[in-house]
Amino acid sequence: MTPQLRSRAHLEKHGWTVATVEALKRFPDKHVPACRACGAQKMVMIRSDLLGFADIFAFNATNVMLVQSTDSSNMSKRWAKIREIDAARAWIADPGRLLAVHGWRKKKGFWQLKEKLITEADFLVAPGTLAAVFADWEDEEELPF
Repeated sequence: MTPQLRSRAHLEKHGWTVATVEALKRFPDKHVPACRACGAQKMVMIRSDLLGFADIFAFNATNVMLVQSTDSSNMSKRWAKIREIDAARAWIADPGRLLAVHGWRKKKGFWQLKEKLITEADFLVAPGTLAAVFADWEDEEELPF
């Protein structure tokens, strides 16, 4: 089961209505020539997130939320990507709209979720300090989220 499916199940269990908004797009492979006989072109598959950062759209009676779902070892990379996207900052400017990063890891045979709800204050952290904050996450019992 993928991290995205785990996040969907978790959100549904907690009363959210969810939809996957990550798309799988096909493009011709520019590095492989078309078949001479039939003209068929080899295709490559590219994953594309909504607004460049969201895998899941979720809503309940009071809020709407976009979620980036990954394994816990990649949470810092996903957050670094998100903080560079103006649409992410614009999304959370409205208090009714939430943005979360879900990180999944298996511990003692069970999948555990680390969830970070992104706030406007998170965008104000100096980029140079992020590496220190994220460096030890994999080894820690609890992530700082």
